[in-house]
Amino acid sequence: MGAREVRLDLGWDLLEQGEFDGAIEVASALLAEEPEDVEASFLSASARFESGDLEAAHSELRSLLAREPDDVPCRLTLAALLYETCRFEEGLLEIERVLPQDVRNPYAHHLRGLLLDMTGRHADADASFRQAADLGPDRYRAPDRIDRSAFEAIVEEALASIPAEFRQRIGNVPILLEQVPSAALLATLEEPSPDLLGLFVGTPLTQKTTQDLAGPPEAIYLFQRSLERQCETVEELVEEIRVTLLHEIGHFLGMEEEDLDEAGYA
Repeated sequence: MGAREVRLDLGWDLLEQGEFDGAIEVASALLAEEPEDVEASFLSASARFESGDLEAAHSELRSLLAREPDDVPCRLTLAALLYETCRFEEGLLEIERVLPQDVRNPYAHHLRGLLLDMTGRHADADASFRQAADLGPDRYRAPDRIDRSAFEAIVEEALASIPAEFRQRIGNVPILLEQVPSAALLATLEEPSPDLLGLFVGTPLTQKTTQDLAGPPEAIYLFQRSLERQCETVEELVEEIRVTLLHEIGHFLGMEEEDLDEAGYA
């Protein structure tokens, strides 16, 4: 193995260990020597993506694909980035370019399922999740789905199990059940995430003033399909709903993420 391969392996090892800056340094050094190095470019883009520098990662992935349009890992990474940045239709276009080249890639089918879910094509999403589970059963599973009435019953059970003082303080704030967060709702958030399990919309009690009275209606959202993806059993689903409810009620009460962590509601 040559020195370049050793350095690339080091870069990928650093990325897997969460040492993103180190991986970027390795990639940057290789690219300084050979600006057209495809593998170093992909390492750089992947490390920037994992580090949260999504704009730079997007730019590097687009540039790489302009040179290597058939690079499947690069295109899959771009699709994943588009999912994370809530550009779901764009992400689907990338996946549809990948699958004819790599139809037995379980990750591609799983990612396609996530993207389809967020665009409201839930039956097609579940078919993709099943395909991913068939091709990669050690890593992927098809989420178990329950009907709306069963989900509502679990929410009621979870709500009844939380401390009485929490239930009393939320007053008339509605708990709204949705399949996944809508694009319109995500667009209102400073840091939108497609994987939200729940969300409080409104002004926390600790920040309320008379000027808030004309604002948008307050609500706590629970996202059924997102919660189902998170849980392997109904028992897990009941607990996750309870924790998610407590988390969002905590936000309504003005608790910060650190407070929710310490209370076990994160």
